[in-house]
Amino acid sequence: MESVTLLQLECDCGRTGSEKISSIVGPIIGGFIAEYWHCGWIFYMNLPIGIFAFFIVTLKESKSELKRSIDWLGTVTFIISIVSVLLALILKCLA
Repeated sequence: MESVTLLQLECDCGRTGSEKISSIVGPIIGGFIAEYWHCGWIFYMNLPIGIFAFFIVTLKESKSELKRSIDWLGTVTFIISIVSVLLALILKCLA
């Protein structure tokens, strides 16, 4: 049996609590935006948040001396598929 410190429990509970709140509040706000504004705004509102998160992760990531290879084919395929799905959803809302 693994021992867990009180600090680890507090961190886990905080993260779990925020995940529960966001899973409730997110769809409500998204539904409101899609119903009363335009559903494209959901994408446009998340774009700056994603860019900000990318920079935070990039700054906090530790630099390792170990060289790792990047799966470029998988990365490009993933990006193309995500962009295609988002564009299809946005264009569907515009029609």
